[in-house]
Amino acid sequence: MKLYKKKVIQRIDNKPYLIRYSLFTCRWFAVKVHNIILSDFECQHDHPWAFVTILLKGGYVEYTQTGSKVYGRGSVLYRPAESLHRLEIHQPVWSLVITFKKVRQWGFLTPRGWIKWFDYSSTDSCK
Repeated sequence: MKLYKKKVIQRIDNKPYLIRYSLFTCRWFAVKVHNIILSDFECQHDHPWAFVTILLKGGYVEYTQTGSKVYGRGSVLYRPAESLHRLEIHQPVWSLVITFKKVRQWGFLTPRGWIKWFDYSSTDSCK
């Protein structure tokens, strides 16, 4: 069991886009607060775990393979690990996130297909 850890996560262009505050972590789940500072890059990505997120402040447009939808403060969302999406924000967003056990590697959907996050580079444009 781990308590409180702060991590600044950068996009592929080395700009910080997410500050993650891990409040509680055990082998079954973790409780985190996310401060999303910048929009995701243009490629959609998935996650290593299923998660529930509750938007506390601000909102975003979530782009998926089936379209887009706007979510605002108070929205409660569940996403399986394999769910691809991209977030577009216009102001910083705060959310409470509960992640479940890691079940896979995560990555990006590019014109070359799905690639693992550590193989993704700025040349893998989706525009």
